[in-house]
Amino acid sequence: MNALTFIIFGLIGYWIYWSVKHEGIFWIPRTASALGGFALWMYLIFQQGSQINNNFLQIVFIAGTGIFIGFISYLIVESCNEMIEKRVGKNPYKNPYVQLELEKKYYKELEETLTDEELKVGREFAESAEKKIREKIKKNGDISKNDVDDILNELKEGENK
Repeated sequence: MNALTFIIFGLIGYWIYWSVKHEGIFWIPRTASALGGFALWMYLIFQQGSQINNNFLQIVFIAGTGIFIGFISYLIVESCNEMIEKRVGKNPYKNPYVQLELEKKYYKELEETLTDEELKVGREFAESAEKKIREKIKKNGDISKNDVDDILNELKEGENK
């Protein structure tokens, strides 16, 4: 073993650690299906495809196996991506502190560009929504996301009338 081997495998290990830390355990089957599908396709091309004597059939074999294996790998990768997105959101590598600062900056700029009348209407809408939500919590002891959505939709409809 030489130093280059340790560096290469160290970088690969750190890549795996970093990805699993941010994306979760579903990163492993996603990456394994993508890399494994490519490895299986290469194996089939060189081991099985080379035994076909007809050049046209060899090209059809290579393309067909590539499409089939690629499609299966794509389905696995996309299902893992959906699970990762449910767990950590659309961008798992974002820094939450940077994101929070960007949101504060955005809302500050938005508040500066809104007129006093627009701010007043927005505050009234928020206060009426909060009041209805608090009433619902007092009545039932709890509130679901659907109840909040219904309250907000009811207030929006009342604004549009």
